[in-house]
Amino acid sequence: MDPITKYAEGIAEEKILACKYHRQACERHLRDLSRSKFVWDTDAGDRVINFIEKLRHHKGRQFAGKPFVLEPWQTFLIGSVFGWQKKTGGRRYKESYTEIPRKNGKTAVGAGVGIFGLTADQEPGAEIYSIASKRDQAAICWDASKRMIEVTPGLKERIKTGKASVWYNPLGNKFVPLSKDTKKMDGLNPHIVIGDETHAWEDRMLYDQIDDAFGSREQHSG
Repeated sequence: MDPITKYAEGIAEEKILACKYHRQACERHLRDLSRSKFVWDTDAGDRVINFIEKLRHHKGRQFAGKPFVLEPWQTFLIGSVFGWQKKTGGRRYKESYTEIPRKNGKTAVGAGVGIFGLTADQEPGAEIYSIASKRDQAAICWDASKRMIEVTPGLKERIKTGKASVWYNPLGNKFVPLSKDTKKMDGLNPHIVIGDETHAWEDRMLYDQIDDAFGSREQHSG
C-alpha cells in the first residue's frame, strides 16, 4: 500500500486524530480507489513530493540549508491534488482548499508547489502566481520561493530571479506575486495559483478574475 493511502486508512479508522473535513477527504480517497472514473497515479503524486523534499529551508538556525521533510498530512494534501488523474488524462482536481493553523508550513509548501509548477511540471509558458488581496501578502509566498531557489543546489543556476519575478527560461515560465491592487490584470494565462489568506479577502473579484483566466489551460491547479 502506498504511504498516502495508508495514511488515509489511518485517518478513516481514527488511528490518527483529525478534524471532520480532513477525515472526509481521506474517506473519499479510499472510496475513489474502487471507482473506474478516476485513476490513482502514485508516481504522479510522488514526483511532486520528492521534488519538494529536495528543496532547502531558508529560515531559522535550526533548519536553514536543510532539505524539507514533509509531514504525512502534507504528503496527503500534495499527493491528492497531483496524484488523482482523470481516466481521459490530466489531473482530476483543478482547485483545492487548505485551512491550517499558523506556523504549520503553509507558506513553504505553497512555495514548493509553485517552484514545481515553474520548473518540473513540463508546462511550456507556465504562469505561476502567488495571490492575495494585498501585494505585501501575495509577496510572502513568492519571496519564500525565491529564497528557496537561492539556497537549493542546482536551482539558482537554472532560474533567473528578479525584484518581482522569477523566470525559468528553458520553458519560458514565470512566477510572480499578484494582488487585487495590481494595475494590469488582463491577459493572464495561469497554470498554478497559490491563494494566501483567502478568508481575509474582501470580495470575490480577484478569485473570479483568476478563475476566468484558467479557461485556456488544459491542466491547471489553484
